[in-house]
This record gives sequence, C-alpha cells and structure tokens, in this order.
Amino acid sequence: MFDEGAPASVAEVFRARGHVVILHGEVLEQGVPDKLVCKTALRNSAILVAVDADMKRLIHRYGTAPQHARFKHLSLIRFGCNGPMAVERAKQAMELIEAEWLFTQAKAARRLWIDIDNHWIKTHR
Repeated sequence: MFDEGAPASVAEVFRARGHVVILHGEVLEQGVPDKLVCKTALRNSAILVAVDADMKRLIHRYGTAPQHARFKHLSLIRFGCNGPMAVERAKQAMELIEAEWLFTQAKAARRLWIDIDNHWIKTHR
C-alpha cells in the first residue's frame, strides 16, 4: 500500500515487477492520520511504502516497545529521497526488497522494514 506522499512513479516500479499495488487514494481520503494509514495497511496484509520520515518514527515508536506493539507486524519500505531519485532507488533495490520479503515470510515473527536513501539502503531484521 502506498502512502499519500509516495509518488505513483515508484508504484509503477513495483507493478512492473508483478507486485499488486494499492494507492492511498484508492482506499483512503487525502490527509488522513498516519496511524489510520498504518492500520489500513495491516488490515490488507500490505507492505506500507512511504516517502515520509514521520512514518519511520511512528512505526518504530509503536512497533518495538511492548507497551506500543500496535504496529509490530506492519511491514514498511521507506524512501528518504525525492520522487525522481526514489524511482531509481526502487529499481536498484528491487532484488533486495524481494529477497528480504522472502526472508520475512520464512519467519513468522518477522516483518519487512527497509529504509532507502540517496546513498544507502538499510534493512531492519
């Protein structure tokens, strides 16, 4: 599921690889709180794709501490770069994204969490 700020051009990179894409506007109103976006992704068993630093903080805060385990199963791919660069980085990272997804599927308690920036890619296991 693509967050509101994630460019549709990045979604096309995922579609080109055969992945099902849910755009924010297809299921949610514009401007809804990030917590609702996260809940919607969870309900749809979708990986949340975001270009939003706040989303990373929200997932970390509400996903790791036991008292905030609300989003502990939410999978996230977060781009920390602008739209045109995000498209190129998505193309460059796609094999890694797919490999990490397969890894998470083999472990019931794992979630996918990847941060992609201009100069680095970081996976959280």
